[in-house]
Amino acid sequence: MAVALFTYTAQNMLNVSIAPLSRALDLPEWIVGAAVSLAALAVALLSQFWGRRSIAWGRRRVLLCALFLALVAGALFSTAVWLRAGGGIGAAWAAGAIMAARGPFFGASVAAIPPTGQALVAEVTHDEASRVRGASAFSGAINMSVMIGSVVSSLLGAWWIFAPVHATPWFVVVALVIAWAGVPRDGAGAGADQGTPSPGTPSESGATRCGSP
Repeated sequence: MAVALFTYTAQNMLNVSIAPLSRALDLPEWIVGAAVSLAALAVALLSQFWGRRSIAWGRRRVLLCALFLALVAGALFSTAVWLRAGGGIGAAWAAGAIMAARGPFFGASVAAIPPTGQALVAEVTHDEASRVRGASAFSGAINMSVMIGSVVSSLLGAWWIFAPVHATPWFVVVALVIAWAGVPRDGAGAGADQGTPSPGTPSESGATRCGSP
């Protein structure tokens, strides 16, 4: 739940600062708005893709891979804003970098969290009641992130307009650390306790790897 909360808080950090951020960077307002919209579109389009990857690769591996990619995307976004604010790159380069990094790149990465998280909840719970509670808590964490992201963005933006941008990758870092420490290794769920692989658990020889678990 914490992984989803921190990751989607990072995604929602720009919701209330699109216009002032665009003005501070001397960019058209639609640039930052388009980046946020492209990220949301990528989430909608790629959730099923990541759901299938969680079956082929394993839940933990997909979460860690996706969070690492989201961290890279957030860092690129932060760097582009920093360079633009300092006059290091022109408007066209900044617009392209911001739209690519914070748009489809970041959105495609965080799209893995909902389907993989829900599959993980189903895998580690042992009865219908606990499964329903887990799924509800997971959905609640994502919904809560909208409010938390907006509040944190407002507070940080009141201090420094670029603070929400540079805070984005740090929220992803927290989510990555939590996932690394708290998500069980693939095959360690309910099915593994009975000596048989869980549904959707990758085999040792057939799984396509995206980094080490």
